[in-house]
Amino acid sequence: MNYSVPEHIHPPDSDERLVACILQGDKQAFGELYDKYAPALLGIITKIAVDKKTSENILQESFLIIWNDLKTHDCSGERLFT
Repeated sequence: MNYSVPEHIHPPDSDERLVACILQGDKQAFGELYDKYAPALLGIITKIAVDKKTSENILQESFLIIWNDLKTHDCSGERLFT
């Protein structure tokens, strides 16, 4: 299955492009995904977690789950952030 998405269809920072690149093994794209969503996610986690270290650990675990489960994400039907 080819997950390649031409750049002219989706802007360079679009979730669809990032997902396609990550599924092809592009670690830099995963870094871009992290940079794009980590601050917002950490803000949410920090409001719930007990302390900063716990928040950071939860964020790290969350991105490990994302890395492992990204192949099941449907870019056409749901936003990646949610």
